[in-house]
Amino acid sequence: MQNLNGIFIGLFIIVIIIIILSSRNQKSKRLVQANQLVREKRYGEAAEIYFSNKSWEKVAETIIEAPQGTQTIIFHRLQAQLEPNKLKSLFLNLGDNFIRNKQRIFAAIAYNYAQLPWKSSQIYILAGLDHIDDAIQVIDNNPLLIRDREKAIRNLAKFAYENQKIVEAAELLRIIGAEEEASAILVASGKTIDTLPQRRPEQGISSLNQQLHLIIAKMKQGKFQESEAMLNKLNFIINTLKKESSPEVESLLRDYTRLQSSLKNLKRARDAYKINQIMQSQVAYSELLDYTGDYFPAEVFAEAGLSYEQTSPELAREYYLIAAERGVTSQSQTSYRNRAQSLLSSIPAQIAKSQSPKRNLSTSQSTIESVKTQTSQIERCSICKRQIKEGEEIAKCGSCESVGHYSHLAEWVKIKGTCPVCRKKLKLPERRF
Repeated sequence: MQNLNGIFIGLFIIVIIIIILSSRNQKSKRLVQANQLVREKRYGEAAEIYFSNKSWEKVAETIIEAPQGTQTIIFHRLQAQLEPNKLKSLFLNLGDNFIRNKQRIFAAIAYNYAQLPWKSSQIYILAGLDHIDDAIQVIDNNPLLIRDREKAIRNLAKFAYENQKIVEAAELLRIIGAEEEASAILVASGKTIDTLPQRRPEQGISSLNQQLHLIIAKMKQGKFQESEAMLNKLNFIINTLKKESSPEVESLLRDYTRLQSSLKNLKRARDAYKINQIMQSQVAYSELLDYTGDYFPAEVFAEAGLSYEQTSPELAREYYLIAAERGVTSQSQTSYRNRAQSLLSSIPAQIAKSQSPKRNLSTSQSTIESVKTQTSQIERCSICKRQIKEGEEIAKCGSCESVGHYSHLAEWVKIKGTCPVCRKKLKLPERRF
């Protein structure tokens, strides 16, 4: 009996060994198949096999070799499988291996996935001029880890110079608009500005597009001084792209101009309010938020609401409600909603005031009065802001008596239906002249 038990146990062990060997053989065959798929550049299929075998290092290697779109898809899947520290360690070790094998580009990609953008950009610089844009892209794509773009690029230029990458250092300085410094280090090294490569239009387009998105993000955070400084540093790229003629370039240049105008209008609105020029402040805020409101945070809408509280509580309330929607904290949202609520009691009184006989109005809807200017009437147009000349035809709001060129104000009323200053509804009269 004991012999039979021994035989059964022995047979059982043999079966287990056969199963294990068979499984290993099958796994080995699948890995060989996956490796062949990588050589055929069928990265997605190869990754599926590596994932099924939990071959994380092979998955990471596949990410590095795959094109950008496929890289992102596979990386997000790997990210869901591993803890952050393990994921970082995986790519860090992979990057070190690539450095030992003198595969700099793969190493730079691996370090970037390891959340080491500074190390990644340095490796790209060491790889030569052809990879400067890759280094810049790493910096631009990691605003949370590299907060000061200009400082980062300047430090990268210093790194390039210290590693005898003189032309690369000069090119980096030129990218941030430091032309004189770029020229100086070239001359000091016995080179000329002609040594620098001619940047391709698509490089400038990509760089400008990324920078404009970063600036908009800064504006939405209320970092207006920083945004303005970043815009000013784009002059070199802007002047270069102005020589190009394409729909994409023209669109980016319009976006650039729109951002510049938005920041100028914000300054104009705030400055006017500080010196109690309420009407001018209201016009500036209205223009600003009507056309480029998406660029601004809650606080700017609240500022607009404050400027309208005394003259148009209904409109002020609308601005506070928008501010509440855009508030980033529950405390600020509640504060703006409470302010909007407090204005409800003021609205009926304001409507009654607008209907009083003093204004000669039978309803809350005002009528534009069309008149000719006289010497004593010369003002600035509420639409174009140009000084109105004597004898020009103007139109005047019956409520707040703001004036503008007839054609400008008439066109505004056709589109908006309200006065650009007091925001009361307006009806366009027949032309008198």
